[in-house]
Amino acid sequence: MSKPCMRPRAAWSRRFAPAQDRACCLRDHVSVDTQGYRDPQDLFDAVESDPLRRARERAMARGATAAQMDAVDAEVQAEIDAAMAFANASPVPDPAEAFTDIQTTGAGTWH
Repeated sequence: MSKPCMRPRAAWSRRFAPAQDRACCLRDHVSVDTQGYRDPQDLFDAVESDPLRRARERAMARGATAAQMDAVDAEVQAEIDAAMAFANASPVPDPAEAFTDIQTTGAGTWH
């Protein structure tokens, strides 16, 4: 079974999805995770109940056209591409900052 992956669709979700159908992402938490521990039916069900697909269908049932939906998809992809380009062009953070703004799991204090 191929691994499902739905990219976040923030702008699309904000425009067309009701709150209960807002964007989700179904993918491995690391690239080497084959999710062999998950029931294949669970993965299939998650893909079938994809809130982005349902929201797209609902928007089109309410009058949105495929061209409008595709335009929003393109806008979202451009937003993702711009964010990735910004991240890739940004300088690597100082390693000394690696443990700043980290909340402890005990007392709830910030470092």
